[in-house]
Amino acid sequence: MPHRKLEGKKSLFIVTGASRGIGREIVLQCAARAADASAFLITARNEAALVEVKTAIKNKNKNARVWIVVCDMADLNDEAKMSFDTVMREITEQDTYESLFLFHNAGYLGDVSKKALKLNDAENWAEFLNANFVNMILLNNLILKWITNLTCPKRYIINLSSILAIQGFVSFTQHACGKAAREAFFRGLAVEEPSIRVLNYAPGPVLTDMYKIVQEKSYDPTIRKAYTVNENGNSAAKSDVHVAQLTPEQTVTKLVRILNDDQYESGAHVDYFDDEEQSV
Repeated sequence: MPHRKLEGKKSLFIVTGASRGIGREIVLQCAARAADASAFLITARNEAALVEVKTAIKNKNKNARVWIVVCDMADLNDEAKMSFDTVMREITEQDTYESLFLFHNAGYLGDVSKKALKLNDAENWAEFLNANFVNMILLNNLILKWITNLTCPKRYIINLSSILAIQGFVSFTQHACGKAAREAFFRGLAVEEPSIRVLNYAPGPVLTDMYKIVQEKSYDPTIRKAYTVNENGNSAAKSDVHVAQLTPEQTVTKLVRILNDDQYESGAHVDYFDDEEQSV
């Protein structure tokens, strides 16, 4: 039996965008699989939802320690950075862990209502890149300032990416720019810091709030139709564009399996739809 990298290990899990969707599912699956007394730092904008996630963690791992930082990644100001520093100090002073799993999940879709040649609002671009790229880097580096290879022997960084980071798609140009920039940063980090295992994971089209946004706001009628789903989670209309519909549970289960097997090249882009042989 292969040596599992996540299963049964006493680890520190840090998840952004942890209040719902993929982020919430990551937290809950990790809580169910991690060793007793693992630790969780969960962050998102919605405090009430984070409190609910904390309760769910405790239900799956009763001795887990859970810290919450309420933060909008679009506004990682000095106060927010101080909150993260305070929590990271507490975490590192209270215990040691076999592994760090840092999941960069937070982000938003961007403007799907315009073609690439119409994305001319400098303020909108600055806001989008700050939220989806720049502030993600700042938080990543803040955390790694505290969790060095001396304080935690195994460190894993998981960037929730997209096929759009490497392939163009109608209506998603701004979103693709954010995902491509993130992957470029993590590829650089992977070669500069070989002690850190980096994974760029494309989760596939997951049934989250993004579906509704695309259906309502995409400038392209074919894309709107492809992203329309009914109350049962199935396509509500036929379209020339086929978009798969995955649940958070499906894609996170695949992600956890990839992390457990630990056979990917650090910095690699791995897609949910990759064959097992292709995803290592």
